[in-house]
Amino acid sequence: MFNITKRPNLDAINKHGGLNISYPRLAFINGERDPWRAVTPHRIGMPPRESTLSEPFILIKGAVHHWETEGLLPSESKPGLPPCEVVAAQESIVAFVKGWMNQWEDEKALTRLLVQ
Repeated sequence: MFNITKRPNLDAINKHGGLNISYPRLAFINGERDPWRAVTPHRIGMPPRESTLSEPFILIKGAVHHWETEGLLPSESKPGLPPCEVVAAQESIVAFVKGWMNQWEDEKALTRLLVQ
């Protein structure tokens, strides 16, 4: 489907920390039942991390792949949909992205002051 013809270079990926990767403004958001969870830092058996503004780490109870990103049409929304855990994750995403944008604006303003 994606015309990928060779295996990924895992050494190139893992040099950044593998499942322990940590970097400012890098978010990990997974559903508890996401089939890709095993290849993420949310893998069962990995130590939990604190979720911070800089490095969000959110595991959505009962959710599957992309529940937090896939919206519902107004006609699909009903009591219990989307699940409250998904709504909470979406609210967290909006909050940390706004925080990142505010930091970027502050950094941009500081750069302008320093250049003057």
